[in-house]
Amino acid sequence: MPINLANDAFFSTEDFAIICRWTVSTTNDTYQVKAVFDNQFFEAFDEFGSAVSTSSPVIYMKTNDLPSGHKENDNIVIPITTNNITSDTTYKAKVIESDGMGVSTIRLQKQ
Repeated sequence: MPINLANDAFFSTEDFAIICRWTVSTTNDTYQVKAVFDNQFFEAFDEFGSAVSTSSPVIYMKTNDLPSGHKENDNIVIPITTNNITSDTTYKAKVIESDGMGVSTIRLQKQ
C-alpha cells in the first residue's frame, strides 16, 4: 500500500513546508504556495576522475495546490534560511512532474 504524502501534515509549515511565491509567466499572476524545498548536494566524477559536486534543487507540493495556468519557466521565489538569516532565491520551474497520487515534483533552475 503506497504512503499518502499528499496529506496536510506533510505539507504543514509547522513541519517541513515553506511558503513560496510562484509567478505564472503568461499572466504575471503571483500565488503563495506551500512546498517542501530540497537542494541535495551530490558528488560525481569528471572524465579525469576529479570530484565535482553539484545540486539538484526541487520542490514538492500537493498537485491540487499548483497555481492556475502553471507551466515550465514560471518563476518561483524560495525563502532560504542559513545561519538564522532568510533570503529569497529565485528559480525557474524547469520540469513539473505529477506522480498521479497527489504530489508533484518541480525541478528548479537557479536564476
